[in-house]
Amino acid sequence: MQMFIKKLNYRATATGWTSICKINGKSIFDEYGKITIEECMDNAKKYHVLESSGKLKESRDAQMSQQMLACIRNSINDDCALKVKDSGRKPAVTIEKGTHKKTIEDGPMLLKIMISCITIDSRSTVTYIRSTLSDLHKQMIKF
Repeated sequence: MQMFIKKLNYRATATGWTSICKINGKSIFDEYGKITIEECMDNAKKYHVLESSGKLKESRDAQMSQQMLACIRNSINDDCALKVKDSGRKPAVTIEKGTHKKTIEDGPMLLKIMISCITIDSRSTVTYIRSTLSDLHKQMIKF
């Protein structure tokens, strides 16, 4: 998985996908343990936008998300795709505008789901948990 993320990070840099791979100031490639699915969803809603007519607005970031989605889907084998499918989480975001509603899959969200299915206790997650626990006494004082 680490090699896959490294290669995808290189691809993202070479193709200009980095803007959609920064979620709340955190890189999905380096700090994926600190990013939640909900944050990915909120980030996707920034660039997947419905027009008042109900048609999806074709922004550059939305196009990059679809490119990333296609790249990931074409790069993984059936076992990996099945793990993501069996997780019960869908890499899709639902966008609403008035009476119109569309559901669209998102590249960074697929990557986050894939990472969480395959590497639950990664170094990034463990590091985040340790740093959060080391600040626990500060939080307790606040409460």
